[in-house]
Amino acid sequence: MKKLVLFFATISISFVLNAQTMPLDSILAHDVVFKNINDHLPEKWKMEINDTTITILSLEKYVLFNSNCADISADSLKNAVYNRTAMLSFRYEDKWEAERLFWVRESNDSINMLLASLPQQMGVVQFFDKEKSTRFNKVYTGKTKEEKEKVNAYYKRRGELMSYYETIPNFNTVLFSLKQSKQTGMQRPGQCIYPSNIYKEALSVYILFLDYCENPLENK
Repeated sequence: MKKLVLFFATISISFVLNAQTMPLDSILAHDVVFKNINDHLPEKWKMEINDTTITILSLEKYVLFNSNCADISADSLKNAVYNRTAMLSFRYEDKWEAERLFWVRESNDSINMLLASLPQQMGVVQFFDKEKSTRFNKVYTGKTKEEKEKVNAYYKRRGELMSYYETIPNFNTVLFSLKQSKQTGMQRPGQCIYPSNIYKEALSVYILFLDYCENPLENK
């Protein structure tokens, strides 16, 4: 496991350092996936790039209400401050090769196995806190000093293992692998985005990535 983690860490650093920064015009000229996405963006949306991030954003501002749209009065709409920006952002790096994807998945699988057995290994199973736990996050709580020390040692070791875990890219283009970092403008139950075209356009932008990009896991 240690050799696998060290190998993974080495290639991870190498790929991050080799990621190329390119002007947007050059990306669109050499990457047909990004060109297709850019050509089909909704009106008043644009694509931007900096040293680490590619962002697709709306030029039209919106307001978010924490209530259903049907409950919002005309006065509320008139007096609202339209200061939010709908966007979809990705951290980008050079496109992952199949070998890198293989080793990252192997490393992540090994880490997941260690994480699954860690509560038993470190003797904290009996400190499981049902009230604080969620479906995807088990919480352990100690009461006495000795119990708290055990729980703290567990979380320290858990953090050490998770520090070696790397997120697999969400999408591949011709040149890049993309890891989603931010998404705004998506309407959820009990919320209202106004004007309503914003969240519909935000959804359509995400669908463009589903349509034109490769799923890295489908090309393993």
